[in-house]
Order: sequence, then structure tokens, then C-alpha cells
Amino acid sequence: MSEDRSRFFTLTFLGFSALIALADQLIKWLVQQSMAYGQSVEITPFFNWVHVWNKGAAFSLFADGGGWHWPAFNLADVFIVLGVTMIFVTGFRAEKSAGNNTK
Repeated sequence: MSEDRSRFFTLTFLGFSALIALADQLIKWLVQQSMAYGQSVEITPFFNWVHVWNKGAAFSLFADGGGWHWPAFNLADVFIVLGVTMIFVTGFRAEKSAGNNTK
């Protein structure tokens, strides 16, 4: 039973990851087709939709591009942050649970 559950979670995770990758590529393609390079659309006072190439690591780190008061990021970067957050939360919960079991 435990092996079936583990397989289910693994397949769910892989399926979700594939959907995220597909959505990321689709959004990039749509932006390339509908916006000129460098074009910016203000969504909110602190968030602009901009067509630029992210030449650095996640969130344009190490890109040495200069000229942006805020780093460029894409859907994949958002899910990287969510994944790391989930790892931390899961780790802290496991520690707390292990601590409660030893008492």
C-alpha cells in the first residue's frame, strides 16, 4: 500500500512539473509573438510585464544587464521559489513532528 501511495505522489509531482514547464514555455512563446523586444506593459505600479531575455540565473541574478530596478523573472522562477519554500516548510514540520514523538 505504501509503495502505491509513493508511486502516486511521484507521478503527480512529475505531471505537475511537466505542466509547469509547458505553461512556462507557452507564456514565453506568447510574449515573443505579441510583444516587441523591450516593450513594457504596466500591470500595477510595482509590476510590469516586459519582454526581455533573462540572461542570468533565476531572477536575472549574475546577468550584469543593469538598467532594471527590479530583476526579471518568469513562471519557472516563481515555481522555483515555491518549491524551495515547500522544502523548508516540510523540513520544519518533520523536525517538529520528530521532536513531539520523542517526548
